[in-house]
Amino acid sequence: MQGRVGPSLLSFHWGGRVIAVAMLMGLLAALGWGAADYLAGSTAKLVGIRRTALFTQSAGWLAVSLLLLAMPALREKALAASYTGWLYGALAVAFNLAGSVSLLRAFSIGHASLVAPLITSYAAVTAFLGVAISGDRMSGFRLAGILVCLIGAPLAAVAPKRQDERGDAGVGYALLTAFCFGIGFWVQGKFAVPAIGVTPMLWLFFSIGILALAPTLVLHGEAIFPSRDALRLLLLQSVCNLVGYGTFAIGMATGAVTIVTVLSTFAAAITAVFGLALRRERLSRAQAVGVSAILIGAVLLAV
Repeated sequence: MQGRVGPSLLSFHWGGRVIAVAMLMGLLAALGWGAADYLAGSTAKLVGIRRTALFTQSAGWLAVSLLLLAMPALREKALAASYTGWLYGALAVAFNLAGSVSLLRAFSIGHASLVAPLITSYAAVTAFLGVAISGDRMSGFRLAGILVCLIGAPLAAVAPKRQDERGDAGVGYALLTAFCFGIGFWVQGKFAVPAIGVTPMLWLFFSIGILALAPTLVLHGEAIFPSRDALRLLLLQSVCNLVGYGTFAIGMATGAVTIVTVLSTFAAAITAVFGLALRRERLSRAQAVGVSAILIGAVLLAV
């Protein structure tokens, strides 16, 4: 879910194949992010939230650093950017990093089928800031999306009578995640990305994440390197995350931005399906209506 915005990194001129490629990349991004978010609950339980975040940040930093080394044009744009652009980037990172840690906490103590759709309401926060502060014009579809999300969020948070406390505990962190991501993505898209570019923005996100998390682990006396038992699961989560980032970037490069964005928002639905199918999670009727409303609102916001 973190840093999931970006302009074109490549250029495609495939004529009639563009739409098909965009659809495929959007679905693959949703699959990668959905699987990564589902695995986040298990990895956070095994090695803790901070170590899980540090490991995935490190894997992302390595991949993006290799990309920057391979593409000098991206480095040149970033180096030529003003310090203001980098400051906005750092501010966006602060919110996105807080959202990422909150996300791990939400998935570690809450039901994935409930937490994932609640997190998608970050799009409503971003859209609201765009209208209220930036003066962006909002289409009828997006206004409807905000309204649907606002209706769905409290319904999704209504716990069934026999639901255990674990499911309820994740709701607050899920909403905090949506709030942090919503602000972070708005700052990132409005100020940081136009100034320094997407790939340098991701590099900054991963770099600050590592610098913030590593000392925290040391201060708490926690081991930085995960146990051998958890390593495979962490590697799988990191690969899924990178699949999401990579395919989203390729899809955006086709120019079919709306198609890729809409399809990539289905990550929450995929996470919820994994939770329902693999963990046998159950939702109340009110929660099911709320979850469905949030997913519909996310699609409307991306139109």
